[in-house]
Amino acid sequence: MNLFGQVHSIGIQVGANLTNLTAHKSFQDSKFRSGIIGGLNYECLFKDKYSLGADLLYSQQGFKDNVTFTDEFGNIISGNAETKFYYDYLILPIKFGYSVGHKLKGFAKIGLYPSILLKAETTIPKVDSDGNLTGYEAFNVKDKVSKFDLGGLIELGADYGVYNNLELFTSVTFRQSLTTFSNSEYFSESKMRHYGFAFSFGLKYNLKKK
Repeated sequence: MNLFGQVHSIGIQVGANLTNLTAHKSFQDSKFRSGIIGGLNYECLFKDKYSLGADLLYSQQGFKDNVTFTDEFGNIISGNAETKFYYDYLILPIKFGYSVGHKLKGFAKIGLYPSILLKAETTIPKVDSDGNLTGYEAFNVKDKVSKFDLGGLIELGADYGVYNNLELFTSVTFRQSLTTFSNSEYFSESKMRHYGFAFSFGLKYNLKKK
């Protein structure tokens, strides 16, 4: 019954995503996609060191895969180009954390994050008869990709009190999907899972003065 002695905070954050995938049978040489991540967060700090919080974030995820073009005889007619697989999500990380320090604090958090698919797009390179890259064509694949994803996360970071109840914070987060976003209609045998890193910074306001 010590809820009234706790510190509640709300904040905003923005950052960069580096994401890729794990998969069976396909995409063994995939590359990271760079994207953005940002949104709102809430945290409850109790006993000055433990925290429970939730974020509401827009997250650009995905990966890139090399494509080599060949003629009808199997001869290479063009150098490597990239097929881009982009997936944008609304994610809700729920995290438990531990922090040390006062004005300058370090923290570590673990948690789960359910995700809802907002957009899914595949961009394919096009070449002419001589093997020259002429452009890219994008396809909407949202109807094929699984709409829900669940993953786990580990987050490390620091925050610093700058003025009264305001704090600046920065963090790096590793995320790994526990469920697959492939299904019977989308790369059925690949068991595709997201993973990646988010590098964020933000500002939060303590609703109760420490």
